[in-house]
Amino acid sequence: MQAKHVGLAGFACCLWACMASAQEEPLSTIDWLSETLRGPQTVPPAGTLPLINLDATVRSLTLRPGGNLAEQITIPEVTVEPLGAPKTRAVGLSPPSATGLPHTLWTASDPETLSPLLRAVGAPTIPAMQQLLRRLLVAEADTPITRDPEADILVARVDALLAMGDVETSLALLDQAGAMTPQLFARWFDLSLLTGTEDAACTALMANVALRAALPTRVFCLSRTGDWNAAALTLKTGEALGEIPADKAALLAQFLDPELAEESINLAPRRAITPLEFTLRRAIGTPLPTTTLPLAYATTALTPDNGWKTQIDAAIRLARTGSLSSNRLLDVMTANIPSASGGVWELAEAWQRLDISVTARNPSAISRALPTAWIEARKVGVQTAMADLYSEPLKDLPLTGPAQITRAEMMLVSPLYESVSAKDTANTDLAFAQSVAVGTPIASLAGSLIERIIVDGFATNTLPPQNAELLRQGKLGETLVRAIVTAEQAATGDLRDIAQVIALLRQTGLESTARQLALNLLLIDRLRT
Repeated sequence: MQAKHVGLAGFACCLWACMASAQEEPLSTIDWLSETLRGPQTVPPAGTLPLINLDATVRSLTLRPGGNLAEQITIPEVTVEPLGAPKTRAVGLSPPSATGLPHTLWTASDPETLSPLLRAVGAPTIPAMQQLLRRLLVAEADTPITRDPEADILVARVDALLAMGDVETSLALLDQAGAMTPQLFARWFDLSLLTGTEDAACTALMANVALRAALPTRVFCLSRTGDWNAAALTLKTGEALGEIPADKAALLAQFLDPELAEESINLAPRRAITPLEFTLRRAIGTPLPTTTLPLAYATTALTPDNGWKTQIDAAIRLARTGSLSSNRLLDVMTANIPSASGGVWELAEAWQRLDISVTARNPSAISRALPTAWIEARKVGVQTAMADLYSEPLKDLPLTGPAQITRAEMMLVSPLYESVSAKDTANTDLAFAQSVAVGTPIASLAGSLIERIIVDGFATNTLPPQNAELLRQGKLGETLVRAIVTAEQAATGDLRDIAQVIALLRQTGLESTARQLALNLLLIDRLRT
């Protein structure tokens, strides 16, 4: 990337004095959306300013278990069309026949209430709640359209997916929906930066007069589309007018001139890292580690140009929220041979021993490898991914010793939880969990507080007035999101209302989710040790 810009080096030199205070600010993990577009851009009245609409290439896309969603979509073409005036629009990746959720999932809820609620959920820690939230977010459902960007439910759905680090699904949802508002386009643009498709994003942004690019974004995109002189001029003008902060201008100057980047001092990260700054730093040879950044950035650490430990750390973070498939995690864990001990190297070595023994269908070797691998997986919170991979091939093997109870525990946090028999858990502390797995908790086995609460949840046939009223109003999606929040509070030791969450899930047809939630809560200490 060779470029000559008149006065660019001199211009950049005057920036260093302005950078001293910025270098003192600590790195933050919040507010990571780039200022891709300029000024307040809300949805205009119907028939006025045309808005971007992505020609979706995945209208019939369905999620394939274990598949790479990025391989199922293509970068969309961008066209311009006037915004009509529909009150709702159907958006989602999975039809009601797949999710069991109605098209009216969101329509009765007030967008100004629901959107902040979706953003407040964050990344659930309970696997059953992760799965339920993702199921809600990708469900094909009529979504209310609002002129208030902060209350846009579709934007909130994308943001909720990103909070879990699920970049691939977020991109697929944006592609299927069409980036018909500036807020949706800004997110598509940022995710394009994180997935290495920035050229297509810049071409789309620069080609559409309906969107006004913020000056830092315009400088970046002018350079990516080959207009280096215009990029340099825009940079100098923007900094002179105060529209490009000194720290951003310094980064852009180094990006435009590789020779300048080699001679310049390192710039401390801004307080809030955006995808644009992250991309610029990577381009000039000073990449930021993703370990302290929001989960969405972790996807960039999975590429082969990163070290193996960096890839393992990123894969673990994403797997804990269900945003990385178990097969992809396996690929990372088995990519090399551990050359050190301790930490994630113990996990990698134990996982590889287990995988080799399972592949060989060797019960003796599995019986030796399984307990250690399970303990290591629990230490970092990826036991559900391990369970997803190995429960099926292990379920009928003649294991011996501690591996027998480990297998039962593994299967109770896997999709095969119902296949654990009472014989497998007799005279063990998993006996009550097994009764929950088949939907009939045995009260006489319930000794702890959480066990008694679970018994109450399965015995309850009525709902609290607030939940009953929400359901009467047709606010199913909102009710379930609130239930997820309550369940997450239970995971931190606040057990109030968890019986009502279990009852709610069962009475709304989510029996499997109710059982899995109960099992997760029962095993939470066991899973997190």
